[in-house]
Amino acid sequence: MKILVTGATGFIGSHVVQQLQRAGHDLVLCHREGKSSWKLFDSVARIYNASPNGQGHSVHDEGMLRFKGSLKEYAERLIPYEFSDTELYLSEGFEKVSVDLIDYDEVLESVSSSDFDAVVHCAAIISFHPKDREKMLRDNVEGTRNLVNACLKKGVKNFLHVSSIAALGRPVEEGPITLDTPWEEDSPYNTDYALSKYYAELEVWRGKEEGLNVKVFYPGVVLGQGDGNTSSKQVIDVVKNGNPFYPVGSNGFVFVEDLAKKITDELPFTLANEKQRFLCVSHNLTFEKLIISVADAYGYKPAKWPLKGTIYGLVYGVAQFCEWFGIRIPITTELMKSTSKASVYKD
Repeated sequence: MKILVTGATGFIGSHVVQQLQRAGHDLVLCHREGKSSWKLFDSVARIYNASPNGQGHSVHDEGMLRFKGSLKEYAERLIPYEFSDTELYLSEGFEKVSVDLIDYDEVLESVSSSDFDAVVHCAAIISFHPKDREKMLRDNVEGTRNLVNACLKKGVKNFLHVSSIAALGRPVEEGPITLDTPWEEDSPYNTDYALSKYYAELEVWRGKEEGLNVKVFYPGVVLGQGDGNTSSKQVIDVVKNGNPFYPVGSNGFVFVEDLAKKITDELPFTLANEKQRFLCVSHNLTFEKLIISVADAYGYKPAKWPLKGTIYGLVYGVAQFCEWFGIRIPITTELMKSTSKASVYKD
């Protein structure tokens, strides 16, 4: 299939491209000329080219491999991807198109640049800082809207959208979250990122009503290998830096290579009535379990104390003060609220 991939320079997109390429698809990669860096992409390419079994030189993150290996029980909905020593597909070998997704004319031009069979939409801004709210909502929602409209106009029939478990919302009441959980607009546990992904997804379903074949993927917090400021690196850095506190909540997690495998396995589209929504959570973990497992895998000292009570109030106050004065720190009030919630994801 001829496929246009957005967010190709990002964490998820880089892995998706490597696996789509190995599946024999013909790819065109979206990027922002002068703004996108291919460093992360090429680091991921070398990971797929390197053997993780200790034979010869390996660029694999051994700590991440140990961490993944320690989580034995996978949810049945996902099959783990097995790395093997195969071809090296660096960024320089791919056809590319520069596009600003909030510029409809540029999006239309990129979709018109070839006779595409499908679009895989991985691009999104992720932030929990209040100052990023408007830009994140604009880029995530308008970018998706423009892409959907361009596909409809140019007759690209198949649209695969990488959403997030955040788009399912975090209800106030306790209980497992499923694909059928009603969205609670006023839940204090929903982040601005969640809102942006929820509204972006509505654009995808509108596209379905207007004729697109649609598949939507809901990954948990994405973990895995790649040389960049990824969600995975942020988790590892928290443990590495010796943070003594851990959030009392829980969340759903997925390894990026397993998510990419699920997306790749869902191409090509076949039956009109086939499944359209996919929960991509391989593990439900408390943050305590996550931090202890990461610390064990990397040889770091784990956090000892739960972030609750007086300590929670003090840290929340510091985060709030910093937000009032525009000071960026890793912890935000929004993130503290969401990670204090026990969120468990089930089919």
